[in-house]
Amino acid sequence: AMSCQTTIFDVYESLSEKSMHSMNALISSALFVCCSIYSLVGVFGYLAMSTAPAIPGNILVALPSTLFTKFIQLGFGMSVAGSF
Repeated sequence: AMSCQTTIFDVYESLSEKSMHSMNALISSALFVCCSIYSLVGVFGYLAMSTAPAIPGNILVALPSTLFTKFIQLGFGMSVAGSF
């Protein structure tokens, strides 16, 4: 999210029609795509975990212990460690 601020000028320069209208349209489209993806992940996450009797504070604990979920936990830990 923070890198968006520095790349906005490069994005503007790469537009074929350099205007505020086209930049606003591009930003609106990007926000729509991001919000749609977040909404879909939220809905499908709710549907996947809605049958659990009690969901703990850490949703990764509620996942079954498989190799795939271990990779998910590792990736989440790496993203948290890399953000600091």
